Amino acid sequence: MIGDPDKADLFGNTALHLAAAQGHKHIVTFLVNFGANIYSTDVDGRTAQELAGINNRDDILRFIDGVHAKLEASDKKKSQSPTRKSQRRRQKKNKGTFKFNPKNRN
Repeated sequence: MIGDPDKADLFGNTALHLAAAQGHKHIVTFLVNFGANIYSTDVDGRTAQELAGINNRDDILRFIDGVHAKLEASDKKKSQSPTRKSQRRRQKKNKGTFKFNPKNRN
């Protein structure tokens, strides 16, 4: 049985998000090599790379930046499509959430 490296929790955090934020470079490397989407975003629209930057994980930030550069150099269209896919998934997920509108009170 093969797991899904892009499986996310309720907040949209994947294993890559958590490993990057907590500074586990060996796990980040494994997940990227396993095929984890480096463009996947959490519910706040942040990528694993951004979480690494927020948490001062410079080595992980540089590593993911290098992976992004390689993807972009090999095929620019291919490197942008996962970002769009992540954005569409987040929009779809948020579509069903309740939004308070004071004008609709009864």
